Amino acid sequence: MSARRSRKIYHSLTVNDQRAYRMFASRVTLAALAAVVISSTTDAQTRSDWPTFGGAPGGAQHSALDQINVDNVGEL
Repeated sequence: MSARRSRKIYHSLTVNDQRAYRMFASRVTLAALAAVVISSTTDAQTRSDWPTFGGAPGGAQHSALDQINVDNVGEL
């Protein structure tokens, strides 16, 4: 739908319908913004256990995490 047509449709609505549309649009915008903020906060929290490239400041490529070890590395 073109912008011109959207504007035409919007201006053909009654004042109450325009108000309802603006309220709906603002709620959708706020919900999208909240989703972005929450997801960026979650990403920042999950990355705190591997702070640098390579796993260590010296690039040793080692992690103290024990989820992958000698016993289960073959299952990757």
